[in-house]
Amino acid sequence: MLRYIFLLIIWMTWERTYSQSDVFMTQYHQNMPSVAPGLAGAMDFLDIRTSYRQQWVGFDGAPKTLMASVNGVKKFRNNEYRHNSTRVSNLSAYEGNDVKIGIGGYIIKDELGAFNQNLVMLNTAVHVPVKNRTYLSLGLSSGVNQTEIDFEEIKVFDPGDPYYNAYLENTPSSTYLRINIGLAFYSPSYYLSYSILNAGDALLSGYKVEEGIFIRFSHQILGGYRFSLQENLELISSSIVRYSNRNPTSFDLGLKLRFNQLLDFGIVYRNDQTFIGMLGLVVNDMFRFGYSYEYKNLNVQGFKPNSHEIVLGFQLFNKKGYVPIW
Repeated sequence: MLRYIFLLIIWMTWERTYSQSDVFMTQYHQNMPSVAPGLAGAMDFLDIRTSYRQQWVGFDGAPKTLMASVNGVKKFRNNEYRHNSTRVSNLSAYEGNDVKIGIGGYIIKDELGAFNQNLVMLNTAVHVPVKNRTYLSLGLSSGVNQTEIDFEEIKVFDPGDPYYNAYLENTPSSTYLRINIGLAFYSPSYYLSYSILNAGDALLSGYKVEEGIFIRFSHQILGGYRFSLQENLELISSSIVRYSNRNPTSFDLGLKLRFNQLLDFGIVYRNDQTFIGMLGLVVNDMFRFGYSYEYKNLNVQGFKPNSHEIVLGFQLFNKKGYVPIW
């Protein structure tokens, strides 16, 4: 009975939310371009990430998300005196003043019982220095978002539901052209980003429910600050706010301690009564591991929707051992 209740709720909100939804990841900072296009290429190395998220552990048909991404950066020297014939002992005045172009992409496969979503995106961003090691950037992501429904897995209370019949008469699959845009301002100590997801979401094939273009928009604001407590100890704050006319506003507030820029522990609170613990590890400035466990303060007939998320990453050409602020 519980499963049917969940399926009914999912079905009623499917077309207006899930089919054009923004895939939700707890460790969003492990793939910033997916939530903040303006931060694509902000890290000064080739970054490869894979992540897997399992929600509602123990519940049949629970959401599962698989993500893979590649992002890199190209620098353009814009200081003609930086490499002149006269050598100086301190080059800090010339460091971090390069125009940067970030480029990359990511793919996401999202499953929720009978519902499937596949997202393929390419992203790019231009990073312009506004002062020493501080950048203003503008980013764009574009790609295709395909949603599918397996009707053999669907059980509905009302076979006469108009959405249900509309899909039966048309097609169980829809493909959208998606565009995300974002603006970011960041330095080695802080970052702030504002993004509009679904800024362009044109139907390429399949069935569409008519709604105003601004209703589809999803706004995301995120930011953080890095505090140096001791020589090898940092405290890093983070926050993200998600707002749209289709879903309730949500936000995450987090803190984590980073030891020797290699090991970190963190806690996060989400306003839907979710508490999250995080662990991160970097090996040889190349291999990255991340894990998070979510506990939601909710009990439905003895079922508690807890979730797990694992991230594996490779940092290539990171010759200076650059460590991201997030």
